[in-house]
This record gives sequence, C-alpha cells and structure tokens, in this order.
Amino acid sequence: MALYNVSTSSLTELPVTSFSGNKIKEREHLQRLLRDHPEVLGNDLLIVDEEFSRWEDSKHRIDLLALSSDGSLIVIELKRDEDGGYMDLQAIRYAAMVSTMTLDQVIEAHKNYLQKLNRTEDAEEHLKEFLQTTDEGIFEINSAKPKIILASGDFSRELTTSVLWLNEVGLDIRCVRLRTYLLESQIILDAQQIIPLPEAEEYLVHLREKAARSADLHDRTEPWTREDVARLAAEVTNPTIICLFDLCADTPTETIPFSDLVLKSGRTRGQARGDLAGLTIWLKARFARRNWPVEFVWAAHGDNQNYYRMSSDVADWWKEARRSQASSPADDAPAPDPPPIA
Repeated sequence: MALYNVSTSSLTELPVTSFSGNKIKEREHLQRLLRDHPEVLGNDLLIVDEEFSRWEDSKHRIDLLALSSDGSLIVIELKRDEDGGYMDLQAIRYAAMVSTMTLDQVIEAHKNYLQKLNRTEDAEEHLKEFLQTTDEGIFEINSAKPKIILASGDFSRELTTSVLWLNEVGLDIRCVRLRTYLLESQIILDAQQIIPLPEAEEYLVHLREKAARSADLHDRTEPWTREDVARLAAEVTNPTIICLFDLCADTPTETIPFSDLVLKSGRTRGQARGDLAGLTIWLKARFARRNWPVEFVWAAHGDNQNYYRMSSDVADWWKEARRSQASSPADDAPAPDPPPIA
C-alpha cells in the first residue's frame, strides 16, 4: 500500500525509502526510538529492559523485553530493512529462555533498566501502576508462555508462513512492518501490524483460549505414580533425559544444576537444551502429560541456570524401575527404533 500527500487538487504518492538509506541505525536509533515509544508496536506495552541478557550465555541479547497489560512477558526482535531470515527462530529461542523468569527477576531487570536511563521510579511500583494493581491486589506476571513481536522493514514469505503456522499451533507472534516514506525533507514512518490482522486478532485469541481449554481436558498434570514412572523408564531412550533422572534420583529433594547435567551426559549445552525441550513434546505425545517427573527452578543457588529436583517417592520408583531393567534378561528380538525426540 502506498501513502499519498493530499491537496485540494491532487494526490501525490510519497516515495518509499528505508532506514539504512536515511542512515537510521538498527540499535543506535531504531531500537532507542521504539524503546521510548513502544506504542508504535502496540497500545498496551511497557518496556521492562533493553538488551536483556541475564542468563548463562550472555552473548545472546533480547532487543527489548516488554510486559503487556495482561501481565504477559513479550520478546521484541527488531530488524531495520530486512527480516534477517531467522529472526522468528531467534525470538522463539529468547522466549524459551525467559519463560522461567520469576516476578522478582522481572522487577530486578526493570530496576536495572530504569537505573541505566537515570530514571528515579521505583521498579516494582512502576510495574504495579502499569498493571493497574492496587496495594491489596495480587501482583503477578505470566512468564510461562511469552508473546513475541517481530518488527522489521519487510518480511519474507517464508517467515510470514512460519509465523502463521506457529500462531495456529498456539504461539502468540505479531509481525509489525515498519515502512518509511519521504515527504519533502521529512521521514514518515508507517507502522502496520500485518500478522495477525488487527480485525482478526480478537477472534484468534478466542480460538487459542478454546484450544487451551480443550487441551486442559486431555493433558494431565496430576502427580506421577509408580506405574507411570515404570513405563517412563521402559520407554525413554534419550541419554540426556536418562542422565537427568539418574542424577536427580541419586540425591532426591536436592537440586541438580544444568551445568552438572551437561558435564555428566557428555552433551554440549545446545544439545542438552534441545534434548530437554524435546522431553516436553514427548511426554505430551506418549503420556498426555504437561508435567515432568522432576521439578525445575531458575537460579536456585544464585547461578543463572536451571536446577532440577525429584521428590523422594519418584526417585525411589525411578531407581526401582532402573534396577528392574538391569536385571531383566535381554530380548533376542531386535529392539524397536527409539522415539524421535526423547
């Protein structure tokens, strides 16, 4: 779509320009402008932090970490004139990394952000005010399933196809196209949300909520039983997952850091993260479950990493099942192919 300069006698199409052509840099200019004016990307955004990187691998930085008025964390990924090919995958990775953030960590991140900008607001009160929380009200954020906003000068068909599919399967990703025009000596910014179309967004939200309610009827979250754990031990084949359960079962109720899992499993950090991400999908497919047999917490001992903990009952059942496997005679029949993920 074009923009036009209107007079009483004519319509003059404005020439399309670009951020790079106008010497507007991605981080130095565009990111700062959107940080100070988040309403360009949505009416209900509060910037929590900029260049957020408080995890083990600090070379990865979120352009802008925001909060929506419903308390959801939002990862905002920016590109000037092109979508960069993989900005959707990068944003999904970042969303996964912040999905375990606690309220205290969000407050701390916002405190550091305000200090960097030499602002004097109290971080917690600033968040409460944005969320319209009274002193007596419950103050909480929803970090388990962060939303994503991709803002770029343009989007490839490959990326938009991926985003449409990801939204269909339950993610919440918005694409905002930032197009610049030249009006005499002025640069005009046209910000258009192209996915989902604003007119359809409320309808899509209702569809997602309906799908979530339906999933809740089928995906179990009740405590694990001895029978469940025995079946789990018989079916799981991924060495990282087995190593995790063995480590947790050896010291029940104590927390095991992710770094220990990497060391003991012999996997790289990236491989171990991928294995653990696959566990959720595998448990849902095989057990119709959303909960793991271990609990995971973020930064249990002050380190910016996940820690894992198994209850005494589950630990006993897991060790019992593993001993039973070790004492069973080998089957002469060829073993079935292992599950593709876990």
